[in-house]
Order: sequence, then structure tokens, then C-alpha cells
Amino acid sequence: MFNFLRKKVKKEDSSHLEEVAIDDLEVWFNNKLSHSDFQEQVHEFLNQLKDYKWALGEKILQLEEAKIGEDDDKRIEDKIKNVVLGHKNNYIKEMNRFLEKLNIPDDADIWSSIRFSQDLNSSLDELSQRTAKNYQASQYLFFQPVEEVFKLVSSINALTKEFNKKIEDKKLHKVDEIKTKITVLTEKKKIKEKLTEALKNQEERLQKNLEHKTKQEKEKERISQSSDFANFNSLKEKELSIKRQLDDNKNEVFKFFYNLERALRKYEKLAPDQKLVKAYLEDTITAFSQDSALRVVGVLENMESCLKSGELALDDRQKEVVLEQISRAKNGHLRNLSDKRKEVQTRLDEVKSKLKRYTFDEQMEELDYKLDHFAQQIDLTQKELVDLKTKLDTLDKRKVEEEAVGLIKEVLNTDIRVG
Repeated sequence: MFNFLRKKVKKEDSSHLEEVAIDDLEVWFNNKLSHSDFQEQVHEFLNQLKDYKWALGEKILQLEEAKIGEDDDKRIEDKIKNVVLGHKNNYIKEMNRFLEKLNIPDDADIWSSIRFSQDLNSSLDELSQRTAKNYQASQYLFFQPVEEVFKLVSSINALTKEFNKKIEDKKLHKVDEIKTKITVLTEKKKIKEKLTEALKNQEERLQKNLEHKTKQEKEKERISQSSDFANFNSLKEKELSIKRQLDDNKNEVFKFFYNLERALRKYEKLAPDQKLVKAYLEDTITAFSQDSALRVVGVLENMESCLKSGELALDDRQKEVVLEQISRAKNGHLRNLSDKRKEVQTRLDEVKSKLKRYTFDEQMEELDYKLDHFAQQIDLTQKELVDLKTKLDTLDKRKVEEEAVGLIKEVLNTDIRVG
């Protein structure tokens, strides 16, 4: 029997647990507050406060109209009367200012009334500090009307403190904190939704980039395995080999004329064909490739004559080297180099002509560009995914949720689960 009752009580307790979505939590909480039995006390507080406000206005008016008694007027010096009147006027001024700012709501909810009473309490404390001296001084000649104003203000103060005590007892002073936590929860939920959506978009973007990269890799592999690409590669290798031969030929030409450079510079002013000598000195390779008739051999023969006649002076070692190079030129060395260059250039032109039939260079360059682009996008997206996941992991709303639920239970005596 007892076990049955225990189970029944437990079942009834669990039925009080309310499920509330985060988006609905603020409306739910406000609704609960509006149906609280404390709402009646709010109305009582506000209505009584309105009565006090009206009465205070009447008493302030009576104080304004109050005159100094005949006996006092005769026995007290004018200087003192003026001082007291000054304090009275200041007291009335401060009270009227307080009264003007005392805007009592007609139909306030619990939260608004709590904020109102807290602000009123602060205003009363400030009023007390500002009017203490005026109050004491005014009593000297206007004791009764000043005291009646003071008593009404004291009644308002006592009413406000009593209401604030009820708020404390009901733990309703925590309403503001609850509302703040509800706002934080709502904001965290929105942030989480945005991060989750961004994460989903980035994952889709990553997948698309991976698919594009795979597609380009397959296309590159397909081209690489074709017979045309094999022929193209063979021609490219042949082109490279021929270019090396052409470079070797250019090096031979450069070395030959490098050994003659100093002599040619001295001979330049003596040479009948100065323009040709200057061309060889400025750009040997270009001058040689354009000198198909090898007029330079004639220049070298004339320079040999000048050396032998003493018209062109060089030291013995230089003279020996120069004469040896001129001898090689006269014996066909330069002709061999020129013919070799032409033959190699002809073969290079033929290979290049065959390569023009293919567009693999452009295709591969475009494929490599796309592959590099997608690789960069994949790397960037993966970094962004890590950043988003980190933000999601650190976005922990459980602590705020637990605090809000605990405060709600404390204030409303209601168990809830936030979904």
C-alpha cells in the first residue's frame, strides 16, 4: 500500500515538469508572472501609492500657502525669517520635483513593478539626502505643514520598502537576472543555429571542391594515357635535346669570340667594317647568327695583317692566342659552327612545327591551374571547418540553462526542462 502511494506521488510530481522551447521561454515566463498571486499585491501597492501621491500634492500645496504666525512674525528677526523661508521654498521645490517624476504605472506587470519600486526606493533615498537640511530648518517656523509633507513621504518610503521586502521574500528580485539569462540563452541558440548552418554550407562546399578536384585529376590521367600524348611527349623530349645542342653551339661561338674580345676592341677603330665589329662586340651570338656570309672571317684576316705589321699591338701571349683563333677561323671552324647551327635550327623548327598540331601544353596548364585552385579551396574550407567546429564546441549553453532553470524554480516553484 505504501509503495503504491509512493509511486503515485512520484508520478504526480513528474507530471509538474514542463517542457519549454528556448524561443518560447521568455513568453512562458512572462505569462507565469502575470498569473502569479503576487499580481494582486502589485495592484494594491500601486493603488495605495497613487493615494499617497495625491495626498502629498495636497500637503505640498498647503505648505506653499502656509504663512508665518503672527507671534513668530513679531519676535523673530527678518534675517532669520528669510533664511527659513528660503529653506521652505527649497523643500517645496524638491518635493514638487519628486512628485513630477513619480509616474505610477496604471497596470504594471510584476517585472515592471519590481523595476519601478527599485527606482522609487533610490529616488526616496536621494530625496532624503537633498532635503534633510531644508526639512529641519523649515520646521522652525512651519512645523505642522512641513511635518505633514514629511510624514507622507515617510509613508511612501515605508510602503515601498514593505513592497520590496515582499519582493525579496518571494525571491522576485531575481526576475531581472532570469530575464537576462533567458536573453543569453536565446542569443546562444541563434549563434549555434548560424554556426551549424555555416558548418553545413562549408561541408557541402568541401564536398563539391573534392569532386571537382577528382574530376580534373581523372581528365589529366586520361590525357596522359593517350597515344597522342605519348607522341607529344616524344616530340617535347626531342625539342629539349635539340635546344641543348643549339645552346652548346652558342657556347662554342661565345668562347671563340671571348678570346678575341680585347683584340677586337683595339682593332675596332682600324677596321674597315667598324659596324660589323661593333655588332660582334655588343651581341656576339646575334651577330653570328645574322652573319650568314661569315664576313667576320674577312675582318679577322685583316686584323691578322695588322698584328703582323705591328699596326695593332698586343703582348706576346695575347698575340699568340689571337693568331691561333684566326687560324682556326680561316681553316673552317666558324663555317662548321655556322652550318651546325643552321642544321640544328632546322631540326628544331621541324619539331616545333609538329608540336603545333597539339594543344596538350594549354590543356595541361589549364588542368594544373584548376587543380591548384581546387586544392587551395579545399585547404581553406578545411581550416574554416576546424574553426567553426571549435566555436561550436566552445559554445556551451548548459551552464546558463541550468542557472536559468534553477532561478525559475526558485521564483515560480515550477520545474521545467528547456528544449
